[in-house]
Amino acid sequence: MKLKKTMLVLSALAVMLVFISKCHSYQGAKETVAIDGIDRTYIVYQGALRDKNRAVPLLIVLHGGGGNGSRMQKACGFDAIANREGFVTAYPDALKKNWNDKRGDMKSYAHKNNIDDVKFLCAMIKAITAKYNIDKSRIYMAGVSNGGMMTHLFAIKKGGMLAAAAALITSIPETQKNEIPVKALPFLMMNGTKDMLVKWEGGAVAFNRGSVISARDSVKFWAENNKCAKTPVITKIADKDPADGATVKKEVYAAAGGSSSEVVFYEIEGGGHTWPGIKFGALYRWFITKDGEGGNTCMDINASDEIWEFFKYKKI
Repeated sequence: MKLKKTMLVLSALAVMLVFISKCHSYQGAKETVAIDGIDRTYIVYQGALRDKNRAVPLLIVLHGGGGNGSRMQKACGFDAIANREGFVTAYPDALKKNWNDKRGDMKSYAHKNNIDDVKFLCAMIKAITAKYNIDKSRIYMAGVSNGGMMTHLFAIKKGGMLAAAAALITSIPETQKNEIPVKALPFLMMNGTKDMLVKWEGGAVAFNRGSVISARDSVKFWAENNKCAKTPVITKIADKDPADGATVKKEVYAAAGGSSSEVVFYEIEGGGHTWPGIKFGALYRWFITKDGEGGNTCMDINASDEIWEFFKYKKI
């Protein structure tokens, strides 16, 4: 009976996603780049009012496991900010909907086939900067869940290409905890204390899809590698929506020596595996949190706005 209920929910979810994809076509250009004999795809969006004679920032946004660039573009709201602020956005697609973030998820095609997603993202960045008049000193990357783990991996391996990075509802893969990042990189994280998929305390990702270190150890990883202050400046964000079941504490670990490589951490007390500021329906909450436990979406902040405010003045 339980299996039948689960299959019904999965079927409903699939129908819903197909419906969304058919009712909303993406805006922007669908681009490809060949990597190891495979055409990899991504969407590039630039607002109609953008001055194409001026080099502008690039924001790369990585979708979570089971998603794609088009759905990420529709959900996160970064294009509206790009229109207002005058930057370009890019939404790459993982192969078979999962990134090879090196966490040991042998249920995914990318892990089983050792897909080099770092190589893909490097090539995509080079292709976009060559075609779209991008300010190479202002390239940013943000990822959610599996895309957030991929952001951690890319920042560790190829952070010299980025001015800053952000990872939401995710932590650093256990396999990367002893790596040394190629450079000190400004980093922002947001984690929910009631996340049932990528748990606050770390360990096995839900459904035995690899393992991660804890949220706190992930913050410590970047703060120590960036040589930030050990004691953060803590701000409690106003509880604008008491009904959402979540509150926010913001921690800022100041960069040493006047550099810009600070680490900012949003602890979402009571928050689940959700994007702050965006409400998803009951079906998503049930599927993600097993009957709704720990699936609160914090509405006190908008994650996209917070990320861009963190990024916008950072330069290599």
